[in-house]
Amino acid sequence: MKKIYILSMLAASLLCCSAIAQRVHPTAKAGFTPTAKAQSSTLRTAATSSDTLTSHWNGTYTLYTVDTGYMCGQNKYGDKAKMQLFDNVYGVTPFGTITDLLFTFGWAEGNPASHITATIWGNAINATTNADEPGSIIGSVNILYSAIDTSAAGFIKIESALDTVFYNAVGHFATPVTIPATNKFWAGFSFTYNAGDTVALYTTRDGDFPDAGSYTFEQWGDGTFNSFNDGTTSSWQSNVALAVFPVVSHSTGMNNLTPNNINLLQNEPNPFSSNTNIKYELNTASQVSLEITDILGKRVAVISEGMQSAGKHQIAFNGASLHAGMYFYTLRAGNQSITKKMVIAE
Repeated sequence: MKKIYILSMLAASLLCCSAIAQRVHPTAKAGFTPTAKAQSSTLRTAATSSDTLTSHWNGTYTLYTVDTGYMCGQNKYGDKAKMQLFDNVYGVTPFGTITDLLFTFGWAEGNPASHITATIWGNAINATTNADEPGSIIGSVNILYSAIDTSAAGFIKIESALDTVFYNAVGHFATPVTIPATNKFWAGFSFTYNAGDTVALYTTRDGDFPDAGSYTFEQWGDGTFNSFNDGTTSSWQSNVALAVFPVVSHSTGMNNLTPNNINLLQNEPNPFSSNTNIKYELNTASQVSLEITDILGKRVAVISEGMQSAGKHQIAFNGASLHAGMYFYTLRAGNQSITKKMVIAE
């Protein structure tokens, strides 16, 4: 690959002006399927299909270049950050924490002491469009360029029923970041412009992620947040998802009741092909329902209903009649509820 330098001497006025200029439509480099290596010990939390959000990803790893730099990295427009929205459509469930962000970078070159910042933003509502956009930063951690291995041997594989994804950089949060009560957050990275430094994140191919207009954003040099495809020439007009994968953690003990005094555990096994077990705990006797919905919110099964006593409960669920994919199971007790995701494998 030809080395592309982003010069720090670009004038601030040029960066500010180019942020709102017409953007050149990016050019795709050849798609790339990384070569997997053994699981790395640098990841503190095990990255498995049950705890890593991958359902936004579908496609070939692609780098998009522009005149000078990359669509998803430093470029002549002075972009400051790139981020992806995660919500219940893409696997977010309540009462969890984010322990790590996994990234798949296609380029990281420059001063080994330079860094990108793995960042989690809360969600905000744009006052003009009334649409979701990144809000305040709720977690961040630096990743040194020297810790990003973009060679073919540097990629680590995560197998799941939804897809097989690869990563080569980890942002670990020593204090896990609590998933907001809205069940929406943005995950991505921010970066600076230092002479000789170039970083670029893989995306899917243009067209593989039709939700990009609402889910794939960037922060311009003027500090505003903007969609990768808002239908105008000031955006990239590209429907891509970013190769960023949050690792989430939920309570695994039966003695950690939520503030609602009910607790729902992750089903086991997960993913599963036919049978799985769902455990939950009630603080008081309650009228209970446990139902399964698909990613569109359609109820596909009710597996438990009626008055149940306080204490621990376990329900067996047979999903053999359902198509492979991601589903949600919701425990309701009185006016309280908890939802988690499950994956049915082929």
